[in-house]
Amino acid sequence: MQAFVRRAQEYSIPGYPAWLASLLHARGIDTAEAADAFLSPSIDSLHPPEMLAGVPQAVQLIRGLGARHARAVVYGDYDVDGLCASVIIWEALQAVGLKAIIYIPDRHQEGYGLNEDAVRKLAPQAELLLTVDCGITAVDGVALARELGMRVIVTDHHQPPQELPPADVLINPLLGEYPFPSLCGAATAWKLSWALCGRAFAMDQIDLCALATIADMVPLLGENRVIAYFGLQALAVSKRPGLQALKAQVGLEEGQPVSADRVSFGLAPRLNAGGRLTTAQDALALLQAKNPHQATTLALTLGSLNTARQEEERRMLEEAETLLAQRSLLHRHTIVLCREGWNKGVVGLTAGKLAEKYGLPTLVLSREGDSCAGSGRSAGGIDLHQALVDSAEVLSRFGGHKQAAGLTLSVDRLPRLEQLFEAAVVAQLEGRPLYKQVVYDAPLSLDQVTLHTVQQLESMAPFGVGNPTPTFLLENVTIASARSVGAGSRHLKLSLVDGMEQCDSIAFGMGDREQGLPPQADAIVRVTTNEYRGRLSVQCQVNALRAGTVAFRADGQAEALALVQDLQDCLSNTIQVVVSPWQQEDVITGYQGTLLVCRCFDTAQALHRRYPVFETVCGQHSDPRGGHTILYRTPLHQVAAPFERVIFCDGLVTHQEAALAVQQFPGAVVLAASETPALTALRAEIRLSVEDMREIYRLLRSDIHLNALPWSAAKRLAAALVLAQLQLVALEDDTLKLLPMRKCDPAESALYRLLA
Repeated sequence: MQAFVRRAQEYSIPGYPAWLASLLHARGIDTAEAADAFLSPSIDSLHPPEMLAGVPQAVQLIRGLGARHARAVVYGDYDVDGLCASVIIWEALQAVGLKAIIYIPDRHQEGYGLNEDAVRKLAPQAELLLTVDCGITAVDGVALARELGMRVIVTDHHQPPQELPPADVLINPLLGEYPFPSLCGAATAWKLSWALCGRAFAMDQIDLCALATIADMVPLLGENRVIAYFGLQALAVSKRPGLQALKAQVGLEEGQPVSADRVSFGLAPRLNAGGRLTTAQDALALLQAKNPHQATTLALTLGSLNTARQEEERRMLEEAETLLAQRSLLHRHTIVLCREGWNKGVVGLTAGKLAEKYGLPTLVLSREGDSCAGSGRSAGGIDLHQALVDSAEVLSRFGGHKQAAGLTLSVDRLPRLEQLFEAAVVAQLEGRPLYKQVVYDAPLSLDQVTLHTVQQLESMAPFGVGNPTPTFLLENVTIASARSVGAGSRHLKLSLVDGMEQCDSIAFGMGDREQGLPPQADAIVRVTTNEYRGRLSVQCQVNALRAGTVAFRADGQAEALALVQDLQDCLSNTIQVVVSPWQQEDVITGYQGTLLVCRCFDTAQALHRRYPVFETVCGQHSDPRGGHTILYRTPLHQVAAPFERVIFCDGLVTHQEAALAVQQFPGAVVLAASETPALTALRAEIRLSVEDMREIYRLLRSDIHLNALPWSAAKRLAAALVLAQLQLVALEDDTLKLLPMRKCDPAESALYRLLA
């Protein structure tokens, strides 16, 4: 079950069109001055780096060490943010006279952050330890470095703990009164580089800073927007051989504009791939490369690793889904999964996919011996870091922010973590429901889906967290055609129609929905362009679909077939089930646990009008959360979900149907309406008489095919099943094989008795 939630409300800003003013207002911009600054970013709007607490003291310390050419080690992180931050500050330290090296921990052997073994190894090599994108929680590690004679500067952007590490200098935008607390780790390091070496020097590094800012998914507002805006321009013409080679890997020519999407889905994953699967050394070497040939070789290596990472992610996601299929998420508000052999570098990506799909905060952990380590991703507005703070009694280590976090714990504490994490999320919800919400900016009609609209929207780029790509609601458009495309038929190519307007659309990852699409749909889309054979056209990228006014395609033959299949399935059930009456006017509350079984189109459509946010399903259905679902012309054995209440909305043909429901959904309460006229007519269509059975048997004995009968497919199927029960025929791969003739009464067949 999902709700479509509008983000942008009607708003006016002098000098701006209403649609743009509404979009800007939804992003926190409500004055003409703020709108001007947002749409026309200026480097001069960045805050002086000295405003960042600790920067003046760090500059003084570093320059003093640089004057005597001391040695320094930059201790970073293995993701894009940490790697870019490391190179930024490494270049700055060298520029002021320090002999600097970079140390990136091995994710698989050392884990995230400053570890004591590394500190002991590095202490003899350097007088200064400077952390980037980590260190703010490393109380013991920093204390050890000080004991071993190192000066320590911590630069980080993660949530500071109550007890801060005893560093010489702490630099974190969340400490002090810095006006913009949402810098990433690289931007924090960039501010220090600026203070050390000047603005011109820092501007030569803004390509790295923008790359990290976009990859780390910090809000692209305020200073981050300025960094991303100018950094993407610098990235397009970057002189760094490593970035040139990386761009070539994703098909970007020198000077070609680089979008935030190309960073998020092209450049950043390749830089991250090494640290996820092996080590981050190749990615670091790429960013430091001076030789174009070496850079090309490294970029190819990272490209191959990224392909392997994608395959590893696909495998892990399939295994995670298999684990989820074995448990119920009914009334759960969190997902916690752990498995031996999962790659610690990919668990965060898997957690993100699950959190997005199910709308639940998710922790995915890899078990190794007696401990497990992993990552979490938030959903539904939950502060993930706070939820882990509330679960800290069982955690060995953790850190992160509202949207993402990492954690380690011993295996024996995993059950308790599940309890604490669930309780922490429930406490944050304060009684509000937690189901998937898809946010859009405003309604849009198909006649507004034009190239001109795309050009206007581009004025708001770059897009990312805090400034999401504008999305729009197309209401009640007709799905004129749909076909699965791409490798493994993973995607869906759609033609959306509204009156005389038509738009080609693509829905990534929705290929499995081809057979169950409604005739009309509400679609949340991005308006984009598509270039094919030199021709540029506008298209919609579909982010979410739900049924429109007409949720189902009426199909009386399919209704009858589904009924016959359910009746056949329920014959073996002898369970006695109490069935409670249900009236159409009875109100269904909540959002989980109820399956509304509709045999007939009119019943299903009436319920959809009454409960438009309920899932509408026609075909196979699997939902570990058991969201309220309206099921039409689908046999119950095709449904796999933890429903605790099953309502037969057209009434029961037999009480054995109730037993079938309990067999399919153990422990479920069964309710049934009085039989509707539509179900009465459906039953008449598949009813069999003695004469019917004699006629069909004579045909088969005369070697005439069953399809020669002027009956519906459902009635022919019912007759074949009855003959099989009477042991007059054998069903083999949907074909009938006559068995030796014997005298019998059709009433010997339980199915016949039901149908008659």
